[in-house]
Amino acid sequence: LATLEGGAVAMADDLDTRYVVEAGFGWPAEVLKREVSLDERTWASWVLRSAEESYLLDNVGGQKEPMPVFVLDEGGARAESLLAVPLRARNRTLGALVLTGARGSFDASSRRVLEILANQAAATIQLIKDKEQQRQLAVRDGLTGLYNRRAFGELLASTIANEDRRTGGGLGLVILDIDHFKKLNDTYGHPAGDAALRSLARLLTQHLRKGDQAARYGGEEFV
Repeated sequence: LATLEGGAVAMADDLDTRYVVEAGFGWPAEVLKREVSLDERTWASWVLRSAEESYLLDNVGGQKEPMPVFVLDEGGARAESLLAVPLRARNRTLGALVLTGARGSFDASSRRVLEILANQAAATIQLIKDKEQQRQLAVRDGLTGLYNRRAFGELLASTIANEDRRTGGGLGLVILDIDHFKKLNDTYGHPAGDAALRSLARLLTQHLRKGDQAARYGGEEFV
């Protein structure tokens, strides 16, 4: 469709606070997988926050206040022409396809086809996110967001099996509960009990190392 010098897909997080350059070509490896705040002054950030339609800039280097495309330390303008196509679904911008090339690389025909492809991609991405959300609901406790008891049992069995295959491997298992939880509910009501459960879940999550898992095992019991 067009002669490109570079291209990449930037995806926003669910809270719309940052984006990640998930995949691309023609860019240094250190740009890929970088997390960038949506408050940063970049073309990708502007598209993710503001654009509802594709945006073509055919003189990137000629701007009075030039902006980097993805990250602040990427250097000067990498191409003369930039085409940014937001990936939108359900009135929300999930990400953006950002392409760069020589001046005049993108004509009206190629731009329109790329918009159609982006719309199809956005619909597919939203479908994947919906399925992942459904999967998470099946394995997560609705109140605390931690793994539920069934999912924990599967994780524990898998972890033990993996440790058995390692030489000198070790495994730690911590079980805890909230003291006097029934009295808390009876005295202050179930909303207070729910708040205590969520608070402990946040505390556990903050102290997990990479590879650690936490679950709600019972009413006020955690592992």
